[in-house]
Amino acid sequence: MDGTPARQDSSLSTRIASLARSIISWMVATVLVCICMTAVYFFQRADEELRRHVEHTLAQACTSFDVSVGSAHFVKGEGIRLRKLSIVQPTTPQQPNRTEVLFCDEVLLFCAPTMEQLLDRKVDIDRVRLRGLWLQPTRYANGKWNLENLISAQNPDSKKIPTIVIEDAQVELVDRVPVQPKVITFGNIHATITPPQLAKDRDGKMSVYGKFANDYLKSAEVWAKIDPITLAWQVQ
Repeated sequence: MDGTPARQDSSLSTRIASLARSIISWMVATVLVCICMTAVYFFQRADEELRRHVEHTLAQACTSFDVSVGSAHFVKGEGIRLRKLSIVQPTTPQQPNRTEVLFCDEVLLFCAPTMEQLLDRKVDIDRVRLRGLWLQPTRYANGKWNLENLISAQNPDSKKIPTIVIEDAQVELVDRVPVQPKVITFGNIHATITPPQLAKDRDGKMSVYGKFANDYLKSAEVWAKIDPITLAWQVQ
């Protein structure tokens, strides 16, 4: 009989073993894909929840403006990165059209939150970096500024103010008091705002150092002090 049944049994066993390996491999691959898809969904959902929370928090502070945040991501080793932050002024008697007063391409909040802080939504920010900031302060014909109500009246805790670094910013200052409105543009702005607890003078004020340029000045430097309560400036 040449041992044919034995060879057939061996061949069948080989095919069964091969089929079993294929099924197991398929199951493992399917499980891995499901895990990856679940992880992607979780992180996407977490990022969306983070974006909504930041947007809601900013909207509560800027009650007279419309706030939107394009995206928010938690970056390991850095903190929270926001993209496309926009603050728009709704229509007013002085401003009949909706006008964007602030836009920032990237806001990076340097922090290392614990799980408890994330659950409580109370994160200590060590430093803030603003990249690609655009700001348009406007003085109306009645002498009031459009940014007067940007932040609702409240006394900030100076001990919790982080260091703020501004990179590649632009400010368009619009003055509508004259019959012919004037616009002055300051570009290539780089500045650092140091909180009172880290300032050298320890006088309870924030210190500001910055550089900028415009059509009349190739380059200029500014040193100033800011009272964190009254926001009064003192240029040095």
